[in-house]
Amino acid sequence: MLSPNNTQPRCAGRSKLAQRALPVRLALLAGMVALQVLPPIAQATPLTMRLAALDRAEKATVVMVPTMWAFYARLDEKALKKVGCTFVTTDRTHIAALKTLLEQANPDTLDSPVRALDIRNAVFFNLPGGMQSKFVFSMAYGNKDALDGIYHAVGSGTGVPVKADRALIEQLSIWTTRPGVEQVASEVTKSACADLRSKQAHTSVAGTHASTGLK
Repeated sequence: MLSPNNTQPRCAGRSKLAQRALPVRLALLAGMVALQVLPPIAQATPLTMRLAALDRAEKATVVMVPTMWAFYARLDEKALKKVGCTFVTTDRTHIAALKTLLEQANPDTLDSPVRALDIRNAVFFNLPGGMQSKFVFSMAYGNKDALDGIYHAVGSGTGVPVKADRALIEQLSIWTTRPGVEQVASEVTKSACADLRSKQAHTSVAGTHASTGLK
């Protein structure tokens, strides 16, 4: 049997070990709690939910290149802005309608990056404080169901590879014919873009009449 003189140092030693282990246990416990309350990773959030920030947009711009226009090289964003047909609005109703078109196009993130993207269409949203969010898309190729693109979230300098339904291009074309959406194409393509818009407006009206039985 151990004497009181021998048991006292052992208890003291155990007490010191417990005191040293306590901060470690508290740190582990805090880490477990933190993991439980952390929000989901951004990439795991459905893309349509991330578009909620666009409700604050003050200006929207759509830049498009007609599918019949051919180029010797792929277009990047800078070239698209130079030669594309540009349409702008600050009308909140039109901006909301544009956001809805993007949501209805079922945009989704891709696991792999988009290589050598030929940018033929772009949508820009300008928000308060000089912030901007944008989508850039390829054209609709052959029988491919989806458009390849890149999405830049508000305040993000890095784009996320995405895809969207190819029907989005036609819906964007129809959107550009809305009263209150202004054409600001460059002098190089101003006339061609005006003709394209006029034809799209006529097609939209004809389609409405056909669907409603109007003449």
